[in-house]
Amino acid sequence: MNKTKFVKKLVRELEKNFPEYEFKREKNSIYNTIVNPENKSYSNSPKNPAREQMDFQPDIMVLKNELPLVLIETKYKDFSTQDILTYSEKVIKHKEIFSHLRYGFILGGNKKIDQRYFTHNRGFDFALAIPRVDDKEMKNLIGLLKKEIGILNN
Repeated sequence: MNKTKFVKKLVRELEKNFPEYEFKREKNSIYNTIVNPENKSYSNSPKNPAREQMDFQPDIMVLKNELPLVLIETKYKDFSTQDILTYSEKVIKHKEIFSHLRYGFILGGNKKIDQRYFTHNRGFDFALAIPRVDDKEMKNLIGLLKKEIGILNN
């Protein structure tokens, strides 16, 4: 399995368990905007952002009424310190625009998340290692996602 197949399987399983939410893979999300002297935003559209225009493409987006609620970055088998440093900064940028946003990191194909994640993370709200997409692991992810969405509903 590779990252793409892993993410597709995750999304299929999540869609079954959260029919009231929309799940998008690799959809652009705005994380910064600049208003110029003519009072126009540099970013083309918060609802329909284009990549590389102050927008970022998380692996999984959980939306309700087009509003992003939870964003998830995934890696498969391993990740680098640079991955966590880079993604963590982007998480912080996203939260400057969407203050309610919950942001997670999922490591597929591995039983545990290496210590460097905890050393270098500054913005992620949750992390989970999923060795394989099976009933047990999905139950853990579904429970975690329910808690994260529940935080937003309080």
